[in-house]
Parts: sequence; structure tokens; C-alpha cells
Amino acid sequence: MVSKEIIQRIEESKELHLAPNGKEYFGISLMAIKSIAQEETSVKEIKIAALEKGIVPLRYHRNIGTIGREGQIKLLHSTVAVVGAGGLGGGIIELLARQGVGHIIIIDSDCFSETNLNRQLMSTEKSLGEYKAIIAANRVKQVNSAVMVTPYTERVTPENAHNLLGGARVVVDGLDNLPSRFVVEEAARNLGIPFVYGAVAGFSGQLMTIFPEDKGLSSIFDPSGDLSTQGVELEIGIPSATPAMVMAWQVQEVIKLITGVGKPLRNRLLWLEAEQGTTGVIKLGQKTRKRGEIVSRVGQKASITICFHGLLSLKLAVESLPLEADNCGEALDYLEEKFGPQFREQFHQFRVSRWDAEGKIVTGYVSGRLEDFCLLLLNGRKVDNRNLRQAKLRGGDTLDIFPPSAGG
Repeated sequence: MVSKEIIQRIEESKELHLAPNGKEYFGISLMAIKSIAQEETSVKEIKIAALEKGIVPLRYHRNIGTIGREGQIKLLHSTVAVVGAGGLGGGIIELLARQGVGHIIIIDSDCFSETNLNRQLMSTEKSLGEYKAIIAANRVKQVNSAVMVTPYTERVTPENAHNLLGGARVVVDGLDNLPSRFVVEEAARNLGIPFVYGAVAGFSGQLMTIFPEDKGLSSIFDPSGDLSTQGVELEIGIPSATPAMVMAWQVQEVIKLITGVGKPLRNRLLWLEAEQGTTGVIKLGQKTRKRGEIVSRVGQKASITICFHGLLSLKLAVESLPLEADNCGEALDYLEEKFGPQFREQFHQFRVSRWDAEGKIVTGYVSGRLEDFCLLLLNGRKVDNRNLRQAKLRGGDTLDIFPPSAGG
């Protein structure tokens, strides 16, 4: 609780400013805030008290037009956990600190290496070999002294996830493998908080916001199957700008969740592809078949649409393809026949990485059918690969196909 004396000093320190739109407003400088702050009153508490009096800390002035003073107060009161402080996570942490989130939990057991320098904003030549979480925490303190930081230099596991994420209002994905994402998603679900998922590979990225009651990752990945720890990024890498493209959207999702401004990407997978400058949204599990809709019968095929995304669309030079098929297996066989050379050249010897039963990463190659190494959604729903080829098709069905991305 801020004392009356502190409130008075805030009032005395306010100054009249002119906004770029020509409107006047009362603001207070960082220097004034720090001079008022005492042992028993933090910089964050001063900022909140000023905002409650209609006085805007100058560093947040450009935030107010979109989220308002109440929104900024909510951010300062909030705790956000970022799991992973690399390509996605490092930028997320930086932007959350600049936006004014009051408490950031940073979880990452890894240290910076030279291969991180091309894309991980927290890495420098001087920080090589240092813990990412510690470097990121120090950066936050330099960017915004009002933000409390709690770094953990340990890997998130089913055993420690609840303790590491405890107290967070939102959890943000900065990870680089699928098994850990499922661990964090499950912990967020049990804690009753949203999980903002994101992944990148090459020029492409994808993201969505998962609420505790949503199917989430299992709507696009099959956790019961042989889950690859990484995706196509092992072959095509991750250039500098791709993580920035996705993490900016992830931060916007966090801001919307905390302030209540806007509509989160819930049950909608946003796909961003920078090489050709395309974007798309896949509605997950939203399309339902209506009673009386045409069903394929003997001698009659269902008219469906195949949609290719990201690298697949680029390599095959086609975004969508209408065709007639009785079941998914027939549709996939047709695609193999039509695009066989491209599939074999680009994807049939695709390198994947998995965790074995002892927790060690094993890398190898898969070959064969499209569904073995790509993600397929039938009407926005993931179908178990064991049943995919037998899945019956109906008129108007849509089959979305895109390469897996797990980079972070």
C-alpha cells in the first residue's frame, strides 16, 4: 500500500506533456519515479500508484492508446512464465519487460553457444557459455527496473513443472522440442492457465493460444505416437528474422489475455510463411459435418480439398488442390502419384530426432508415406496416423497438410 506522502510526491512530480496527436496528458519521468521510490516502496508500486491517479509513466505512454491505463496496471500486477530463453523466448522476455509485465519467470537449463548468435537476441559473443536464463534476467533488469525476474537454470519436467510455473497468469512457449511442450501444456492445464504455443522452422512459423479446457497440441500432434522431438528445422535451419516474426505474435497474445483487449488465437493455428509472404489460419476442430451431408458411396467419390502449407506449398508450387476420394488413404496415394518426385526429393528421407526410453536423443531418418513426417488435419482435427488411411471422406471435407515445426 502506497502512503499518502508518496501519493503527494507523485502529484508534485507530474509534468504536462504533449502527445504526438496533439493532446495533453500528465506524465512522470523515470528519474522522478526512482527518486520517490524507497526501501518499503518499489518502482513498480510507484508506477501503479501514478497510473491509478491518471499520471502516466513516460515509458508506458505509447502503450496506453491500445490497452489503456487499466490495461497497463493489469500488466504490472501480472506474472508471466517463459519456458525457454532462446530464439523465441529471448525476444518474448525482452518485449514483455518493455511492455511492463510486473514479474517474469524464466526457465531454461541451456547455455549460449555460437550457433545461437544468428537469431537469439539475448546472446552476445561475451555471453557464450553462460546460462540463458541468467543472461536474460540481467537484461530485463537493464530494460525495466520495475520488473521482478525469477530465473531457473533447470529443464522443465513433469516433476518440477508445477513448482516452476506456480503463480504465473500465462505460460509462453520458447521451447525447441515437442515432448517438453506437452509437459508444459499439461502443467498449464492443471494450473488452470493459458499456454501460448509457438514454433519456427526456416522461413515459417506457427502459433496458437491454448486454454486449459482446449485439446491444444493434441489437435495437431499425436502424443501417443512416436513423437519427434524436433521438426523440419533440423534440415532447413532457422534464419534470424523467423523467431522475431512469431514471438511478436506470441507477446501480443499474452497482452490480450492479461488486459482483455482483443481476441486470442484460441482453437486457431496461425501459420506464417515469409518466403512467399503468405499467412493462414487453420480452425482446429471447428468444422462439423451436418446431418444429410453427402457421404461417399460405392461408385461415388467425395469431393474434397487438399490444402498445403509452408514449405510443402513452396516446394510443390501449389497451395490447394481439389480432388475426389473415398478415404484419406486414397487421397494420399493420389498425392504420392502426382507429386512423387518432389516428395521423394524433399521429404522421403527426412531426418528426425526423438527421445528414447532412457531419455537420450536419437537422430535418424524416416522414409515412406507422407503422413509419417508431415502433420495432417482432417476438418481441423488431428487423426491418429494408425487410423488415418481408413478415415472416410465426405463432400466438402478439407485435409490440411504442413511440415512439422518445433524450433524455438
